[in-house]
Amino acid sequence: MLPTLLLATQISQLGLQNVPLHILYGVIVTHGLLFGMSYGVKNGIFMGMTNPAVGATQFTAFMAMSNLAISMANFWQGNVAEQFDYATVLYLDALLVVFPLLLIPFLRNREENPQPILA
Repeated sequence: MLPTLLLATQISQLGLQNVPLHILYGVIVTHGLLFGMSYGVKNGIFMGMTNPAVGATQFTAFMAMSNLAISMANFWQGNVAEQFDYATVLYLDALLVVFPLLLIPFLRNREENPQPILA
């Protein structure tokens, strides 16, 4: 969220064409690093939430929904950028990050000793 807000602020103040290259590259590299780390953490959380009996199927569904969410985010960001401007997209994107962060305390791991499945 922080690199996104920094770039949005720079674009709002200076215009997209006048953002200094060192700030743009710094934001891109920092965002990529943080996104990659959060992607790995998210996958670990999903693995911890799956039921071992159906873990592969459940984890595949989690990943499919995750990819769908990324595609939908890219779609709305492109539409907002076309209708308004890129700074608005970045501000909205930073705001929307808050909602998943608020859900983290409600996540629960799977049970340590699950009941055996009777065949």
